[in-house]
Amino acid sequence: MTVMPALPSFRKPPVFEVVLGVQFTAPQLGAVHVGAFHRRIRDQYPKVVQVPPIPPSFEVFLPVPAPGGPVGPVGMALPTSAAFPRQWFISADEDHLIQFQADRLLVYWRKGEGNRPYPRYSEVRHRFIEAFEAFQDFMREDVGAAFVPNQCEATYLNRIPVEDASGWGRPGRWVRLWNDDDAETEAVQFSVNRLLQASDGSPYARLTISAEGAVTAAGPAILGNLLVRGRPRGSGRADVLALLDRARETIVTRFAALASDEANRVWERES
Repeated sequence: MTVMPALPSFRKPPVFEVVLGVQFTAPQLGAVHVGAFHRRIRDQYPKVVQVPPIPPSFEVFLPVPAPGGPVGPVGMALPTSAAFPRQWFISADEDHLIQFQADRLLVYWRKGEGNRPYPRYSEVRHRFIEAFEAFQDFMREDVGAAFVPNQCEATYLNRIPVEDASGWGRPGRWVRLWNDDDAETEAVQFSVNRLLQASDGSPYARLTISAEGAVTAAGPAILGNLLVRGRPRGSGRADVLALLDRARETIVTRFAALASDEANRVWERES
């Protein structure tokens, strides 16, 4: 049993979606494989929805440019084929789903209409392990080949209600990035990238923090997204989980550092 490190915790966090996933290279998969994989997980995920595929994404780490020199791309998305559509395999209560396509396996928790509380990382991690092992068995027994993870990702999506969509409230009430005065914020949209480095200084992943104002079904809100993506050290389950666990630790620690005193009170910070 893996013991998770003690991290900042909130009793009522604003998180409404958590994603753990792996991107991989594998032999060409076809539509016939969709049913074969779903049979292995349909007791937990009986519902199926087909949606367009998402393109592969790779984090690219370039040398630091010279002063005044051009800045290269920090991420790269490649075209994907529509021949193998993305599948959503959804749990009966619709709080959990697996996204599956020819090069991606993503496990989600999302706050559904039942408004059930976030079940915590350990539950999402457990479901990811189950899906990952089911996919390994599927590739070995039904496809007759291995798959090689080339990127891992963890994402936490947060929805912070605001008072008035015309001004997006005062973001500084929630996030330490702002020093608000009495003026309302007209719009919210930003994105920050940060390299995550190993002990030898080499980058292994990238943290992206982004936020934007939006009008949701629940009313106007600031949507905050914390994403870590990078390449695992190896192709085994332990390598994938090691990166996902580090990604989660980075996201939770950074989120807590950004939360204002008011946010800590409203979201009931425990530690």
